[in-house]
Amino acid sequence: MTSNSSRCIFAWIIAAVLLFRAGTAIHDAFQARNWPSLDAIVTESDARWVEHRQPVRRSMWSYQLHLRYEYIVGGRKYIGTRAWFSAWGPTENFNPLNAAVANKFPVGARVQAHYDPLNPSHSVLYKTPRLSVWIAFVLGLLCAKVGMTYARRVEDKKKEQLAGAP
Repeated sequence: MTSNSSRCIFAWIIAAVLLFRAGTAIHDAFQARNWPSLDAIVTESDARWVEHRQPVRRSMWSYQLHLRYEYIVGGRKYIGTRAWFSAWGPTENFNPLNAAVANKFPVGARVQAHYDPLNPSHSVLYKTPRLSVWIAFVLGLLCAKVGMTYARRVEDKKKEQLAGAP
């Protein structure tokens, strides 16, 4: 395996992960455009370090958003955890500004929650995707472009070798 082919594979893997994560968040945001809204009350809101214990190696830590809000649909109480659609999930593991996000939603605050009428347990406070979603999407496209560039180099190298062979 040449260095160009390994670079190509690496770029394609990164592109696939970023495009999948961002694409899922964008898809969810488009689905939520028509979701009804209702009043909700923030019950928990903070950012904290969370330890993830792993059996094979040392534990890992991440700085997560911990947001909970209650809302009622059809007489049944639900707990929401998502502020907006993000490429990194509702806990925003990779966001160093989680404390600022948590401060936007103090405990006891009344907020507008939007819920999926087909599955009321799915909700969000903002129906638009975060900026991080679009950044992940663009980075995924750039990685795909880099992967294509390296793939062309690998093909050109193969053609050179075939042309030079007797």
